[in-house]
Amino acid sequence: YQKKNRRISKRDLKKQNPIVYVPIFIILIIFGAFMLGLFKYEPIAIVSNSMDPVFNRGDVVILRKVNKTNLNKLKKYDIIIYRIDKQLVAHRIINIKERKEKVVLLNQEELYFKTKGDANISSDLKWVKENQIVGKYEFHIKYVGYPSVWLNDIFKKQNPKVEIK
Repeated sequence: YQKKNRRISKRDLKKQNPIVYVPIFIILIIFGAFMLGLFKYEPIAIVSNSMDPVFNRGDVVILRKVNKTNLNKLKKYDIIIYRIDKQLVAHRIINIKERKEKVVLLNQEELYFKTKGDANISSDLKWVKENQIVGKYEFHIKYVGYPSVWLNDIFKKQNPKVEIK
């Protein structure tokens, strides 16, 4: 009798309507698109402690992507995420400078940002150009980024060059 009940329940499971799985599939697709950075917001795992009081190693920072028009809204003490040498860095703006560039008869003003990690003693050596900026810090989630950090440590076997404590 028990064997017969198990067979029937397995048959019933096979006959279930596949529409039940559609919401789960949609949620997984949206989550995957978010992780790939296809939306206005993007998650980034933090690999160092250079911003120690705000967020730590292993936290995930959610950044809002910036474009040319949003760059003018960045101000002193905002935390930005920028790319340097194929690596993402999250530091605080401590100074903003405008430089005029003459590009093929067009006078354009380009913004440069001086940044510093909150836990670092000195500011970063190089100024950050506006085309290096990926986004602005919105909020963070503690400890969620550790798997990504561990994988990074395993495959890279090197410490970040920029973020020195």
